[in-house]
Amino acid sequence: MSVPADPATDNPGPCLTREALLWAVISAVVAGALSAVLAVMQLGVGHALELTRLNGAFDSEFWGGAPVTLLLWWCALAPPVTIAVIARWVPRPWERLLTVPAAMIGVLVAAPLAEALAGPSYQERLDSAVVVGAVLGGVVALLTALLPVVGWGVAAHAASVWLVAALALLLGASPWMYAGQVSVAEWRVHVAGLSGAGFPGRLGLHIEDSLIVAVILTVLCGLLAAVVARARRSWWRGALAGVIGPALALLTYLVDGDRLVGANADAFVMAALLTLVALPVTVVGAGLGAVMGVQRIAAR
Repeated sequence: MSVPADPATDNPGPCLTREALLWAVISAVVAGALSAVLAVMQLGVGHALELTRLNGAFDSEFWGGAPVTLLLWWCALAPPVTIAVIARWVPRPWERLLTVPAAMIGVLVAAPLAEALAGPSYQERLDSAVVVGAVLGGVVALLTALLPVVGWGVAAHAASVWLVAALALLLGASPWMYAGQVSVAEWRVHVAGLSGAGFPGRLGLHIEDSLIVAVILTVLCGLLAAVVARARRSWWRGALAGVIGPALALLTYLVDGDRLVGANADAFVMAALLTLVALPVTVVGAGLGAVMGVQRIAAR
């Protein structure tokens, strides 16, 4: 009579270990390459479309550290988006965690390109911005390894920012991209008293230039939260996916605090407002989505 195999004692051992190690190495290489592509592609496209003023062609004193903070945000996006993508074929969380360092290292490839494109005004501390972005993105990537929906939330928010900027360009406008937001002077919404003396510098004007885009991004965050909550039947996952994008953008300003001057300081205030407004919107959207998900199951 044959004896059933016991997984605890009949362990193939070395063969599976070698296969697992090989798969881990392949996943790490793919993660590093994809993260590098994401960071370099955003920097290259942003420079080609003149969405970033890293070349110093404009008044660097007025823009403050905005181009460097934008670079930091682009670098921070790459690791979590990478981990979310590879989660499609790396199902185990512990295996995804092993690929996070490779995704962080891949971001560093953007440093030489940033130095080549930057003007004299922004050469200082470019390397540190790339490294800080890689570390910040790595922290979010660790969370993504456990909850891939986090990375997809970051990806959706970043894609929304890029799509709005592309739309503005197609309509003949001149968008100015900041970390997590876009300012379009041609889409300015005049709000009585907003640009008055009660606001320091150009803060009121920046809010007016960014208001339409802010509304679009906030609505999209709410829709994303609803879609995720409906699909996962979990309101907190939906809310997390919806708010993580604006929250990551806000964090890039906070970790880059010594460059919060000029237009970058105005963008920081706008990023804080976006996150504060997105939080209740995503919670409501996620709640509605979760209810719809439950109703869909009940109707089957």
